Amino acid sequence: IESIKNYNLLRLLNVKYILSQKRLVNENIRVLGFESGVYLYEISNPAPKAFTVPDAIIVDKSIILKSLTSKDFHLNKSLLLSDSYVLKRSEDSKSREVAYFDKSPNEITLSANSPTSEYLFLSEIWYPGWKAYVNGKETQILKTDYIFRSIHLEKGTNFIVFRFEPLAFMFGKYFFIVGITICFLILKKDIWRLTFHLHVRKWLRSLTK
Repeated sequence: IESIKNYNLLRLLNVKYILSQKRLVNENIRVLGFESGVYLYEISNPAPKAFTVPDAIIVDKSIILKSLTSKDFHLNKSLLLSDSYVLKRSEDSKSREVAYFDKSPNEITLSANSPTSEYLFLSEIWYPGWKAYVNGKETQILKTDYIFRSIHLEKGTNFIVFRFEPLAFMFGKYFFIVGITICFLILKKDIWRLTFHLHVRKWLRSLTK
């Protein structure tokens, strides 16, 4: 890396260390070492992988990156949303880290105790095909802070699941289940016919004796 143009974006990406051949000047990083012409820097206060935020702001897509670099933007106080959405305000002003339960390529599970309604930020790239469920009910995934994901949480204990369920995969899954069911019914019918014929033959043989 040659320069730091968006410190907040690096924090949201959970970047903790930077390698650079150039001397970087930023109040939010410190030099840890220099070797073979390469500097090793540490970023102060990288954001957690998942955390709650009390508020959100609707920002035009064309200026969202510029908004992220603004000194007035505090990533633990508000989210930047580029999509039209009915904002829900929180009565609290604190940001809290969220407990991770499990993560796999197609599913992420988390838990959050929300003293009031708030937003959950997830440092994962927004991508079509992902769905979110809170306590078993599907909820909207919001494209947040340019490339990330967030959802709205109501007050209380929330069990959250992000699951990759692309439409093509779901159709394939259902067609597979239907196909297996049809094959089973056909096979069951053939077995019934064969069993019936065997019983008839056995009965006819008993009559000729």
